[in-house]
Amino acid sequence: MKQTAFLFVIAAAAATGFIGMYQEWYIPSSKALLIITVMLGTVYMAAVLRRTESRKRTSLLLLSLSLFLVQTAGAWIYEIWTFETFFSAAGMMKISMILLGTGALVLNTIHFISRATHKKRSIQRTAKREKNNSARQLFNRKAAEKTVTVVLGESVHVK
Repeated sequence: MKQTAFLFVIAAAAATGFIGMYQEWYIPSSKALLIITVMLGTVYMAAVLRRTESRKRTSLLLLSLSLFLVQTAGAWIYEIWTFETFFSAAGMMKISMILLGTGALVLNTIHFISRATHKKRSIQRTAKREKNNSARQLFNRKAAEKTVTVVLGESVHVK
């Protein structure tokens, strides 16, 4: 329960930070965002290596991590942008956040779909393996039943 609450707080902070940066309410330094992103990346790697029970929690953590990566890149571009004649720093930050945010959303969607497909295929493989094993057991039984037993006193008439 504590992990789920922590993840929802992180996801809300990521979404709020993304919207706040895009609206230019508050643009944090890229170093602070980088530290947060590295910490979230470490938490994500630990969750993946531990193979946590809840795949939804890991997916939410990955989505939050990608939002923080986009924010870090946007803040970094805002800090170093010097070509004010073409685009202002805020305008370039918004363009980069839109492009990187769209890319992150597409990659997250592809990741979620591939995990669902992998799960479906592994279930199908397991069912197919069990089906093949039952057929093998049937043949193994017939091979073992090649002995003939004769019961005296009874006759069986085969047509």
